Amino acid sequence: MVYRLRHPFSGHIYAAIGDGLVEVDKAGKRGVFDRYGCWQSGEVRSADVEMCRWLGTHENAVTSRHAAGFTEERDGEAAVEADPSSHTKEGEAL
Repeated sequence: MVYRLRHPFSGHIYAAIGDGLVEVDKAGKRGVFDRYGCWQSGEVRSADVEMCRWLGTHENAVTSRHAAGFTEERDGEAAVEADPSSHTKEGEAL
């Protein structure tokens, strides 16, 4: 399964294609970037570094921080696992 995200400002499509690579589609033109936003191949030669990092870093490229199991640190306390159930309506799936 390929995970895709639409950039909230530009509308370009970012897709995780495996091995830490991200494909960017800008109105039919495509480019491939690594997880650091460095161009690898294709017509498109610029991309949002944060979008590349988000999709290229996570093995399953999930689209939710909480579903990814990110941890949160609270005022010097040890990091705790984020609770995804606190961000959905009761009975609603993530």
